[in-house]
Amino acid sequence: MSALRVCGDLDDSNIDAVRVFITGTRSPDELLTAVAQPEEGEENVSLPTTIDIPRLVGPGLVSVEARAEGRLVARYTHRVPELADLEGAAFPLNESCRMFDCPFAETCVDGECVGVRPPSETRCP
Repeated sequence: MSALRVCGDLDDSNIDAVRVFITGTRSPDELLTAVAQPEEGEENVSLPTTIDIPRLVGPGLVSVEARAEGRLVARYTHRVPELADLEGAAFPLNESCRMFDCPFAETCVDGECVGVRPPSETRCP
């Protein structure tokens, strides 16, 4: 298993799911999906949180989405040269990117869609 860290300053008071999905680098067809839901007795998923996914090999795009009532709230995506090295990767979900839906192979950083970056360039506080 690989543990992904989801962090950021996104207001999590209405986040009812955090979804991870992994695709190939050239196609948006999903290879894997995992979902974190609220802890028992809680209504929302709190940030920061950790999501465990099975270990995969090869290159891919890894996206983490915050969702409220099934709708996208925020998304962060990494281009990963080797999925087996994903352990501990950070995915910041920030208010500056609330409601941004960037095109395939782009992610939101400081309120703008930019090309995806490798996990080594991103940290959680």
